[in-house]
Amino acid sequence: MANTAEAIGALTSTIGAMNDRLDRDREDRKEADKDILANREAVTRALFELGHNHADIDARLSRVEPVAAMVTSAKAKLAGATLVLGFIGSLAIGGVWFFKDTITRWFTGA
Repeated sequence: MANTAEAIGALTSTIGAMNDRLDRDREDRKEADKDILANREAVTRALFELGHNHADIDARLSRVEPVAAMVTSAKAKLAGATLVLGFIGSLAIGGVWFFKDTITRWFTGA
């Protein structure tokens, strides 16, 4: 009977130590849960701000896109006009050089 009483006492002591350990773990987990909750709230706020900023950027971009398209179109038209004028100028100068003698005779009357 003494052995049974000792075994029960040892078991009770072990269970008590386990309960104490579980209580400490619960307290530690509560602190960790508070930290996790604070981090989660910070992430949620950051995501909300990102969403708000994204909406603001979309609004700005929708106002800028037509202007950018107009500028790009104007640049393309200017480049095309420059090429056409350059081509016409080259033809005119080439024609003058090619028919230089004929033109000179025509103006001088010779």
